[in-house]
Amino acid sequence: MTRNLGKYVITLTTGLTLLSTVPLTTLAEESVNQPNQLSIADGEKDAHVHGDIETVKEAKTGKVTEAEALKNIENAFKDVDGKGDGSSRSMQPQMRSSNRIGYSAADPSATKKSGTISGIPFVEWIIPAGNTDIRPANPMKAKYITIHETANTAPGANAESHAKYLYNQATSGTVRTASWHFTVDDKEIYQHLPTNENGWHAGDGGTGTGNRESIGIEIAVNQDGDYNKAVENAKKLVAHLMKQEGISASNLRRHEQWSGKKCPDIIITRGTWNSFVEGANGYLNGGTGTNPPLVDEKEDVDGNETNPAEPNIELEITGTSVNVRSGAGVNYGVVRIAKKGEKYKVLSIKDGWYEIKKGEWVKYDPSWSKLTNNAQDKDPNTTKEGWVFKNNNWYYTNSDGKMATGWKNVGGAWYYLNSSGAMVTGWQSIGGAWYYLNSSGAMVTGWQSIGGAWYYLHSEGAMVTGWQSIGGKWYYLNSSGAMVTGWQSIGGKWYYLNGEGAMLTGWQSIGGKWYYLNGEGAMLTGWQSIGGKWYYLNGEGAMLTGWQSIGGKWYYLNGEGAMLTGWQSIGGKWYYLNGEGAMLTGWQSIGGNKYYFDQSGSWIEGKL
Repeated sequence: MTRNLGKYVITLTTGLTLLSTVPLTTLAEESVNQPNQLSIADGEKDAHVHGDIETVKEAKTGKVTEAEALKNIENAFKDVDGKGDGSSRSMQPQMRSSNRIGYSAADPSATKKSGTISGIPFVEWIIPAGNTDIRPANPMKAKYITIHETANTAPGANAESHAKYLYNQATSGTVRTASWHFTVDDKEIYQHLPTNENGWHAGDGGTGTGNRESIGIEIAVNQDGDYNKAVENAKKLVAHLMKQEGISASNLRRHEQWSGKKCPDIIITRGTWNSFVEGANGYLNGGTGTNPPLVDEKEDVDGNETNPAEPNIELEITGTSVNVRSGAGVNYGVVRIAKKGEKYKVLSIKDGWYEIKKGEWVKYDPSWSKLTNNAQDKDPNTTKEGWVFKNNNWYYTNSDGKMATGWKNVGGAWYYLNSSGAMVTGWQSIGGAWYYLNSSGAMVTGWQSIGGAWYYLHSEGAMVTGWQSIGGKWYYLNSSGAMVTGWQSIGGKWYYLNGEGAMLTGWQSIGGKWYYLNGEGAMLTGWQSIGGKWYYLNGEGAMLTGWQSIGGKWYYLNGEGAMLTGWQSIGGKWYYLNGEGAMLTGWQSIGGNKYYFDQSGSWIEGKL
């Protein structure tokens, strides 16, 4: 059967095994009794298995066209089997029954929503249902998050290009069992599958835990991107998903742990998996701000007073009769039938489903429904409070209908709106202090990595400078607020701050030399009595050993730098160093006996 429901019409020649009576999403909601039932095919397996990064062909340099980028990704996925059962193949679907099932490829521009996740630009572009090799549509309650790398260093193989690749795979009829939920690069995040559906990415089979119970994240490794930044963005995405899905850090997995494939290759090779997990957990515990609402691309939206995070829109039923379900999905029961001409103020949106009343959901499809933006409130006396997106800026309207300015606490996070009411981001000088507001506009506190440097903003958000005691350790932040490391001359004294910025004290081995920093962290020089022993530290603070001429006298400091006294056998000769450590020469009376030491301090045995 072929249906012309959209811009593109594609006829699948594959029959899908019936496992349930779940109707085809794009067709089933238009009427109550649908004769055509489609369910999830269980026999197909996915396998997003990577080629080793070492074997990736040397990529071209310079900018590439979209077509070239997609071709590079197509080549990289040529033999990929994300399901892990060898079912992946690059061919047109084969006829499995006499019935043809058609589905419509939705217009990409109509299916995207944009926003931010933890300050990172985010695009929700869910691939259409129909091709179960790409979107299997099996319901899933995620218990794990699986990390992959794309293993494709070609220029242009970024998150957006991978999103386009998956979309093309889902709508072209090409069969390749490989799909995942998110791709992240150094600039943005793309979502391809709902998190309550599985993808084919773990390579552990059609019923494997990795494929059926984990969210798959691909980190782009394209050579024209910043890999380290992409990893940092991935940590923030993981933290967001851990909070959203209730997944603990102990349930983060490498692709390798499901299928044995060395992936994520670079993370494994560098041995940085533990730091990745710790970083994600740190973002989770430290908080990453409140994400502004998703916005349908190319739309200005007002906040909906019943759900400020959703567009203020109206849905009108244009079909004869449309199923109204108890939840956002065809697996929920039908509670009633909506009739043509009925109009509803949308309360919330989830995966293409619109909540028109509390507990009543309708699947949006232009064949049987119409959306109108900026719908008027049914109660004219209701005042809308919430975020408003206009002219590429975010504004906040108070309950009295007036635009907010200055500091505003929304959902537990602080935002700053300038005199025009526009939400500001980045560094801002406010009231004589500096604050940093992330890409979501939320004021951040605590340690923050910004522009390659670390800053500390106290609990009220103001940036601090100078010496600061934080978490029981001392740090120094320069006049720009940036944390310093290494040797630093501060107030006429030298201090050493380790790679994490913490001031060190006591004995420290730095650059192959030993230094002593007192209880206040200042480097010492000259003679120093430490732990009951005398040491000599030169003008640069380095501890000396061996024979040393100091102040016109010779001293001997052992391998640990401690000054020696009394009789000492050094280099096969005997020397005598007095109570202050100075080497003696000439005639000396020691212990009631006379001894003679030459000009080098060596005892001349037998000379009377």
